[in-house]
Amino acid sequence: MKVLIAENQSPFRQAVADILSAKGFDVHCVDNGKEAWNLIRREKDIRLVIADYDLAEIKGSDLCQRIRRGGFPFYIYVILLIEQNQRKDVIQEMGEEADDFLSRPFVPEELYLRLRTGERIVALEEDLWNQNLRLQRANKIMSRDLEAGRDVQKSLMPQLAPNYPNIEFSFAFVPSAYVSGDIFNIFRLDENHIGLYSIDVSGHGVPAALFSVTLSQKMKHNVSPQGLLKVPLGNSPCYRINPPERVVALLDEEDMLGRYDRYFTMVYAVINIRTGLVTFCRAGHNWPLVIHGDGTSEYIEGGGPPVGFGISNIQRNRQRVRLKSKDRFILFSDGINEAYSSAKKINYGLERIEKQLRADGKASIDETFRRLLEDVKLFLGEDEISDDVSMIGFEWTAPSRRSSSLPKRKS
Repeated sequence: MKVLIAENQSPFRQAVADILSAKGFDVHCVDNGKEAWNLIRREKDIRLVIADYDLAEIKGSDLCQRIRRGGFPFYIYVILLIEQNQRKDVIQEMGEEADDFLSRPFVPEELYLRLRTGERIVALEEDLWNQNLRLQRANKIMSRDLEAGRDVQKSLMPQLAPNYPNIEFSFAFVPSAYVSGDIFNIFRLDENHIGLYSIDVSGHGVPAALFSVTLSQKMKHNVSPQGLLKVPLGNSPCYRINPPERVVALLDEEDMLGRYDRYFTMVYAVINIRTGLVTFCRAGHNWPLVIHGDGTSEYIEGGGPPVGFGISNIQRNRQRVRLKSKDRFILFSDGINEAYSSAKKINYGLERIEKQLRADGKASIDETFRRLLEDVKLFLGEDEISDDVSMIGFEWTAPSRRSSSLPKRKS
């Protein structure tokens, strides 16, 4: 290991150098602080420094401070040589800067033993530094992989709101980490019907995200005997669209908790784009929120437990609402209503979501979603959103022909 001796007195300096060289150290000598500092910066591999406290040009104490503040990517162990009568004052002054102090006179073996201690500390510091480098590299690789996973997951969701007759769609997605347990989609089932789902997988991070990808594959809307959404028939029209409650029931038959150690909440809806009739089934998810064109609003209550617990699904019946012009149908995950403010000691809550979305009813549905997320951030203050956030919904834009089939709860 390379040792630098910075000492004013040439005979003493040479004597110490000879002793340390005989012990196997690679020794370099200078006679003033300025030269010592330049050598440390230039050589890049000096790990042990023995410096006279009273060095010329740059004092040993100043040299030690420069080393500590030099931003070196390695540790330099510093021993200050002091006179006996300086010991108390120097240790008080440099106690947090220098690693060790050696008072003259001293025996060579004492200096050697102290350097051996310094050598071990430097080795430990280098091991720690190398571990940190490996950890940083691993973190970069993990971040890159998570970013790739996030891109894959996003590719399974809508990239742009689809353009269908009589409907204006919008959605928002804010994962709490790189990847999310929330997933949603919009797709055409046939010329008259659109499928829409919002799913929130238990847990967070990679395991939840991987399971959400599995669910997205199960929710493919192609026609196949094993298909969830559409199944083939022997005669025209060649396939049948499964009603929402049937889709949820089929998912629950797969014993998700046993197979994947995961459960999930969901709402699956089928929209008739000719009539504005929305049929849906809710399994543990937040209630769908309907914002009416006249400024009133309601949560459509009902539904059953999450998918995966093996709980009886009798309550997961088919629900329906027939929308009138300018009515909005909105689904969202509990990352919004359960956003917690430590300062206020309350959650954001369903009531505030309804109030915020209703208040912005004259703006576009895109704009109302954006304003809601801004209000959540304002509510949280310095707190972070701790859960994944997703919203998906649409406004029914066709002229009204029939009244709603459900009684409205005025708000």
